[in-house]
Amino acid sequence: MRSILNLVEPGALRLQQGLCTDWEEADDATGATRGYRFTHQVPLKQAHPDLAVNLPEYREVDAKGKERIGNWITNLAITHDNAQTLIRAGRRGGRSRMRRSIH
Repeated sequence: MRSILNLVEPGALRLQQGLCTDWEEADDATGATRGYRFTHQVPLKQAHPDLAVNLPEYREVDAKGKERIGNWITNLAITHDNAQTLIRAGRRGGRSRMRRSIH
């Protein structure tokens, strides 16, 4: 799966070390599975290690098996309690776009 967490090298390292918060939920009404993942304080660029960002990611697999992934960077604090709200807002606003993965 292509992810912004993999594009930002320290983010990929955090994935490998299990330093991301993640969970999935099943929607029985629609048959979809929704996954949420985030990590904090990842240096955006090696040239500017003091510029740290938070990386949320949303993944949805519908009942037919089509997968959509949305990920972006933010300076907002992300917690388990507010992650769904922030991710929902990120999916609706700004320049965010969901993309379908081909699997």
